[in-house]
Amino acid sequence: MLVILLGPSGSGKTTIEQCLERRHHIYRMRSHTTRARKKGEGHNAYYFVTREEFRRTPMVESVFYNGHFFGLSAQEVIKAQYGDCVVTMDQNGAEQMKRLFPACVTVFLDCPFYQLE
Repeated sequence: MLVILLGPSGSGKTTIEQCLERRHHIYRMRSHTTRARKKGEGHNAYYFVTREEFRRTPMVESVFYNGHFFGLSAQEVIKAQYGDCVVTMDQNGAEQMKRLFPACVTVFLDCPFYQLE
C-alpha cells in the first residue's frame, strides 16, 4: 500500500512519516531536491542533489517551488511495488501518483492556523 501525506507546512507530515517508518517499518520514499539542507535536517530527509543531477534523474513527478526543484524519482516509485510505503508531497504530485497507483491512500493533515510554524 502507498500512503501519500498532504498538508500545509507544520501540520505534522514529516513527524507522521518518521513514526510510520520507525514503528511500523513502512518504507519512507525520499524525494530529490536541489535546495540546501536546512539546519538540523537529517541527511536522509531528501536526496540533496545539484540541478544537473536532478535533470539527469528520471522523475515520476516534480515541481519547482521557492526557487528549487523537488521530485520523486522513478527508482523510488519502483520500491512502492514491493511493500508498504509512505511519501509526503503536494497536491499536484499526489494527483500524478494517483494516476500511477489508483489504489494509493491520500491523507490530508490539517491543523488550526495558530499551530502552524
